[in-house]
Formats: sequence, C-alpha cells, structure tokens
Amino acid sequence: MSECKICNAETKLIMSFGKMPIANGFISNVTDDEFFYDLAVYFCPSCFMVQLDKTVEPEIMFNKNYHFISSTSNAMANTLKKLPKRLWKLLHLKNHLLL
Repeated sequence: MSECKICNAETKLIMSFGKMPIANGFISNVTDDEFFYDLAVYFCPSCFMVQLDKTVEPEIMFNKNYHFISSTSNAMANTLKKLPKRLWKLLHLKNHLLL
C-alpha cells in the first residue's frame, strides 16, 4: 500500500504496469544498461488524487539521453493554447446540464 502525496491517507492500487523504462530514455545500443522502475497508479479515496507510487529522481529521468523539451514542442504549445477554451466549453455544458 502507498501513502497519498497530498493528504497522507492510505491509497488503493488502480493498476500496476510492472517494471518500466523511463520515458525518453533512449539508449545508444542494446548492450547499454537501462533504468527500470515499478510503475503503479494509485487512487486516494480521501482526496480523490490519482498518483504514481514512485517518483523517478530527476537526475535519472532527465539524463543526457532525454531529448524532449516541452518548450520546443509546437504540438504541445498548440494543445495548451486550446485547452482553456475546451475546458470552458466542457464546464459550461456540464453546468447547463445540471440546471
């Protein structure tokens, strides 16, 4: 069992993905050592937070082989520009349906 990172309550396992490599941890050849960690998603019934059980250290996650930089991604920038309008429409629709 894991403890909630927000309210310290006991969390419930939603799903375990087992041993996973870090995101964007491109290795130069198959003989390189690759870092793996247990990836599991938990839910806190107290504050409703969904969270990962373990957090990979930034030094391991953002190493020399990490190639994704969000500030240089046009696709991400465009998506984030559209997000407030989409959320507003969703909230307006939801409030309208509740009236």
